[in-house]
Amino acid sequence: MTLIVATVGLHGSASTWAFNVARELALAAGPPEDALSFYADRVEDIPPKAATHSRIVIKSHHGSPELDAWLSERAAHLVLSLRDPRDAAISMAQRFKAPLRDAVTWLRRDCERLDRLRARPHLMLRYETRFFDRPETVTAIAAHLSIAVTADAAEAIFETYRTEAVRAFAQTLGVLPAQRRQPFGDAFMDRVTHIHSPHIGDGRSGKWKQLPAEIRQAATATFRPFLAAFDYEE
Repeated sequence: MTLIVATVGLHGSASTWAFNVARELALAAGPPEDALSFYADRVEDIPPKAATHSRIVIKSHHGSPELDAWLSERAAHLVLSLRDPRDAAISMAQRFKAPLRDAVTWLRRDCERLDRLRARPHLMLRYETRFFDRPETVTAIAAHLSIAVTADAAEAIFETYRTEAVRAFAQTLGVLPAQRRQPFGDAFMDRVTHIHSPHIGDGRSGKWKQLPAEIRQAATATFRPFLAAFDYEE
């Protein structure tokens, strides 16, 4: 039986951390050549070779109803990551030098996706709990995926993707082999881990409260359904 994992998260919610932990667990669960990982928001994004692999890990953001149906039909394991979308939008705008209105558009689509998926069985990871700073999150993801992992292996995965290690790795993407290095504006992305050069910001929660009142109120109004559904303060 094929193990399919979808790590679905808001931009800026440490979803790449969840993806890489799931990817490393899948690699360790059997012959590495039987594991495949990739990014997909549409069914058309799924590579044909996925049919020949027994362990698949998908990274996704806004997605599509068709991809969600594909995942449901195959009983995919969902790992959802969320964050106050107002903070996430600020983070994306700062790190990727994008207008805040564009970041809000990205996050609005992500929020709609999380709202579609929240009724399905899932493991929920909330940014504000700092799940990415806690070694036990690795074993929690492993348990959700029914993958056995030793304490030493879980610790090694955690150390590889702790904040300081990822920040250091993100500064070296320019020297990766060409087949792994993907230009991304004036920066790079690693095709394997999906880590970007400006990958980690200040990591603060609640920074939306420092926005000018008019912008703060507009952002809150935009995300109000999501804030209510996931118990975030207005």
